[in-house]
Amino acid sequence: MKCWKHQDSAKVTRAVLDELKRLQKRIMKIMATQAELAKQLQDVATQLAAGNEELGKVRGETAALQQTVKDLQDALANQTAPSQELQDAVAAVVTQSGVVIDGIKKADDLVPDAVTPPPTP
Repeated sequence: MKCWKHQDSAKVTRAVLDELKRLQKRIMKIMATQAELAKQLQDVATQLAAGNEELGKVRGETAALQQTVKDLQDALANQTAPSQELQDAVAAVVTQSGVVIDGIKKADDLVPDAVTPPPTP
């Protein structure tokens, strides 16, 4: 004589164990995905920090460029009879420096000034 309750109980237990194994695999996959995402975010934060450092260097160079342009404009203003060629050359430098500075400002706006690292999982 077979014990039907024992067989049903064994099937239910097996089904529950199979479901638990399936859920465990999904949880492991989710955890791995979160770890990968956290690593990617840390990499991005590192890249942003490096970009901000580079922008700091560019800011210093930009300030020097602006001072050089101002010095050229002052030198031109102090000339009693500057040639048209000199005036055009200074105007070209002023125009080009404006383009460069606008490009630098746009690049600077893309990178936050202070990077807060993501929380460690």
